[in-house]
Amino acid sequence: NYVEQTADAGIRIYQPRVNGAVNVSGFSSYFDKILEQDPNAMFVVNIWVQSVSDYRFDNRADHVDTTKADAEVCSLGSLEWLEQAKKRINTIITEFMNSKYKDHMLGFMLTAGNTGEWFDYSTYFNPKSFDQCKANQEHFRLWLKDKYGTDAALRKAWGNSSVTLASARVPDYVYNGPFLDPVGQKNVIDYMEYHSYSLANAIVTLCSEVKKATGNTKIAGVPYGYVAQLGQYGGSTGSNAMTTVLQSDQVDFLCSPLAYNHRKLIDYPGWHGFVDSMRYYGKLWFSEDDTPTYL
Repeated sequence: NYVEQTADAGIRIYQPRVNGAVNVSGFSSYFDKILEQDPNAMFVVNIWVQSVSDYRFDNRADHVDTTKADAEVCSLGSLEWLEQAKKRINTIITEFMNSKYKDHMLGFMLTAGNTGEWFDYSTYFNPKSFDQCKANQEHFRLWLKDKYGTDAALRKAWGNSSVTLASARVPDYVYNGPFLDPVGQKNVIDYMEYHSYSLANAIVTLCSEVKKATGNTKIAGVPYGYVAQLGQYGGSTGSNAMTTVLQSDQVDFLCSPLAYNHRKLIDYPGWHGFVDSMRYYGKLWFSEDDTPTYL
């Protein structure tokens, strides 16, 4: 019995994985079964925040991530999605906080992006594209306006005499190894910087909503910051605004599996992220160890 074995080991934290809608009725049977065997159990509930079907847009195509259009996931650069996601998270968490399980809720983990781990779908070069939906284009232009201020400054930086803050577009996907031309590919560099900013901004904003909905009594976190594992893919991952996330007092924990290389018996798998940085900023880091045994 895994619950009894876990409790006997002094571990009281459980993270039930439930398919379907995130609500109390969907989790209650799992909670009850665990609590029957471990009355001191504490739960962390996952909330997937990216499905287009969970939101209502005037024109949904404007907010669908074009790098994963077949999966109908929201663009993480869409500011309208972000506002609706805040409300959805608040509604979900309020139900749990008003339930009989309130005192057994340790916190909530928010998931989005490739495999729910807040990195870009194009990370592994499939597809080789950036998210060019209308909402992401608009957010990118707002970011450029904040960075450059004037058309003249943007034109000088990009080496493009015709581009404007109102016409700048998400560039085509480029990968030249870990380094890009700081002059000829400045538009790509800017997009990659913006992309990391937009993911970090979404993480902090939505974790803040967790804090708001729980009266700052529960922890909030995400799987994020796989810089050590995904660094070879350059800035396309969207994982390079780690400092923003670490400096936020709205984010309590980060997590990841172990690295997927060096997993043989004689090997030593490493961390996806910089664990000492997490500790320096007062964050909890835990490893989702999915290493298979011979069994």
